[in-house]
Amino acid sequence: MKLSNVSSKYGAPMGRPNTLPDDTEAPIELTLYELAWVDGDYDAGGAYWGGSDREHIYCADGDGWPNSGRNGPRNDFLNSKPQPNK
Repeated sequence: MKLSNVSSKYGAPMGRPNTLPDDTEAPIELTLYELAWVDGDYDAGGAYWGGSDREHIYCADGDGWPNSGRNGPRNDFLNSKPQPNK
């Protein structure tokens, strides 16, 4: 998966936004990607996550629904209910 580059001369954003569909209860097909840590704290597109040896970063993508998050085991991420950014 190719992540958009979000780094800039002013620094990096904290994580990435969640983009939710209008109907959050509708079934959709997603592809889950485990993202690689870069320099222990960033994803490959420059978003800052504050790395940890015990955590992973994931991106779920499909049906116009990009969503990323930080969690432990893969199933914890899959079972979490995404919340819109405020």
